[in-house]
Amino acid sequence: MSRPFFRRHRVTEALLVLVVLVLMIVTYRELAPNPPAGPVRVEVDRARPFAETLAAGWADGAAGIVAPKPVAVGRHSAGEVAQAYAKVRRALVTARLDRAVIVGHDVERLVRLFVPDARAVVRKMLTGDPAKAYGYATRIAEGYPLLPAEPKVTGRMWVAQNPDGTLLVRTNYLFAYAFDHDVDHDVGDDTGTGPRSPMDVVAVDRFEADYLVTDERWPASGRGLWPNLVRGYGFSVGCAAYAAGTLAPAFSERVLAVRRGRAEPERYLDPDAPLAKIGNCPT
Repeated sequence: MSRPFFRRHRVTEALLVLVVLVLMIVTYRELAPNPPAGPVRVEVDRARPFAETLAAGWADGAAGIVAPKPVAVGRHSAGEVAQAYAKVRRALVTARLDRAVIVGHDVERLVRLFVPDARAVVRKMLTGDPAKAYGYATRIAEGYPLLPAEPKVTGRMWVAQNPDGTLLVRTNYLFAYAFDHDVDHDVGDDTGTGPRSPMDVVAVDRFEADYLVTDERWPASGRGLWPNLVRGYGFSVGCAAYAAGTLAPAFSERVLAVRRGRAEPERYLDPDAPLAKIGNCPT
């Protein structure tokens, strides 16, 4: 019972890295009807950038990450479940909404939320390969500033019990980020005319992320929040930036990606829809 978490569960550092799966990429333009022949620019309200998008009705920022009423699970009381929800909620807010992390890349704000026994591995992942790090924390691409508007959020979390009795908190959230399009970039299409849709300035991430929360059965250094499996995809994003482990809006790319099928945008912006298994960016 006093053995370190990784040894007790036969989880190596390499395995912990691998549980962050490759993120799929879906660009809005590939799913939308063919654009008109000539350049068409739409005006996006910088104060209300999510208006006229499917994210308009989502909650603002941390208000969109709400834990359900805690109930006892297995040997764990409702109070323990409430504490587990609070730990996971704080981690999600820090990893996906805290601008010191997602823009300033201050990963220590997230690292210290995990148990001491996990911090070295988490820190290594967050400061290593950006493509793998993105599964744990959003990283806004350099040169594409966010607008002041809070990101929009929708989704849910729930709790289960791991086979060993540890609490397992499962989450499924969509995060929409609005980017400033009045910057020095050629945007919109290969004519540089600007955003052609409100979604051109909004990039969306979906993550299904699991967390383990250990209790007093564990040594103090291993008691608390652990990262676990993460899966997800990006929608209406810049393909090159996303492949490199950063988030940029669709207008960041001048050339349209090659179409590889059609799908409804609603599917990708519905947290209850099955997780997408294929992206549309060229490979």
